[in-house]
Formats: sequence, C-alpha cells, structure tokens
Amino acid sequence: MELFDGPTIGARVARYRKMNGQSAEELALRAGAGFSRPVIANIETGRKKELSVSQLVGLSVGLGIAPAALLFDIYKPFGNSGIRRINGSQDGSYAQVITAVAWLAGRATLPELGDEMAAETHTQSVLGGTQLLDAERFQQDANRDQIARLQRQMDTTGLPAREVGWLEYLKDQMQAREQRIAELVTQLTALGVEVSEPSE
Repeated sequence: MELFDGPTIGARVARYRKMNGQSAEELALRAGAGFSRPVIANIETGRKKELSVSQLVGLSVGLGIAPAALLFDIYKPFGNSGIRRINGSQDGSYAQVITAVAWLAGRATLPELGDEMAAETHTQSVLGGTQLLDAERFQQDANRDQIARLQRQMDTTGLPAREVGWLEYLKDQMQAREQRIAELVTQLTALGVEVSEPSE
C-alpha cells in the first residue's frame, strides 16, 4: 500500500525531525537500539523501502509524536487514509484520515470495514474501560487532595458554611466514584485485564 511505504513515512520522519531541530544522530539515539545516523538517513531518503513495527514505534518515541503522525497525513484529516472502507471492496473507497487515527488510538471502531467482529467488540471494551478507569482514578486523587485540604482548614481555622457544604458534596462524590471504580475493576477483570492498584 503506497501510503504506508518506507519513502512516504521517511519523508514524514524528516519533516518532524527538522521541526524538532534534531540531527539524524540525535534522533537515532532517542529512537533506541537498531538506529544509527546512516539508518535514519536511509529512512528519510526512501532508500529503506519497508519499516518494521518496532522501527515505527522507535521513531515515534524519538520524535516525540504519536505513531499515527507517521502512518497518516494528519495535515489532510479528511483525505485518504489508505484503509479500505469495505472489507474486500475494489471500489477504491477509503476511510478518512481522521477516522483512521481515532481507530488506531482505540477511540473508535471502523464498522465500515465489514461485519462487527468479536475481537473488535472485546478490544473496544478493554480499551474504553481502562481509559475510563484511569480518568476516574485521576479525578478521585484530585478529590481526595481537595477534601484533605478543606478538612485541615476546618480543623484549624474553621470553614464558612458554604465551604462546609462543598466539603460534604466532595465526600459524597468520592464515595460514588469509589463505587464506579469498583464496578469498572470488576468489569475489566471479567474481560481478562490485569487491573493494577494505583501507586500511592
């Protein structure tokens, strides 16, 4: 597929490297094992025709960008992504870049690729659930800090009635969020996800 060939991706690597003000040697160091200045040069000039997944990931890390920025022309969000809309179709119909990027990030499915499959449903549940759990835990930590601050203030100098009401509201929200987190953990565990406890 032309849109995903080495020379096309290589041109994007060169673009973002120059945008960063990086030398080829600096990028090679940041990209990790298997990269060197000559390898970066071969990628950017198109002499290297194919890239492995590990190379794509390494380049993305080295450039500080999402892999989607190398795979797709993000400057043409409504352009051709190179991914066919209908499974096995020969009509030249492709998903838009903006849709393909969301799909690659796990934020959306591509139902236009064909019938919904069990793996698609499962992985969406896993990705969506873990993202939601992370967001709930983040907000829980923020609420906990706010409650602790207000509680200290109440214990030392006291709180206005309005602030006392806000403190009670936060405590109620904390309890409700703990219940949602417990439910998400149960759902994700049932899907086979190893749900680690948040670090203190």
